[in-house]
Amino acid sequence: MKKLKIGMIALLMLIGNLVGAQQASQTPEDRATARSTKLTQNLGLSADQQKSVYDLCLQRAQQEDADRTKYQGNKEAMRNARKQNEANFETNLYKVI
Repeated sequence: MKKLKIGMIALLMLIGNLVGAQQASQTPEDRATARSTKLTQNLGLSADQQKSVYDLCLQRAQQEDADRTKYQGNKEAMRNARKQNEANFETNLYKVI
């Protein structure tokens, strides 16, 4: 029973690592498309809103990549940059919807 639990935990960790690696290898455009599609489905956005949301998502993804490069190794600065980026995204998203 203990071996089964350890095996399941190892499998879940492996799957988590694969998903994380896949997301890290996506381009900002891929991430923006996925995020805007999800928001469109969840919020029932019009075509004009969808285009605006895609632009916001793309801007956010590009800023995340720039911040990741800029603050590499500085977790606190990266955390603050993500918070600021998220706040800007949400503010602009509320203007669109």
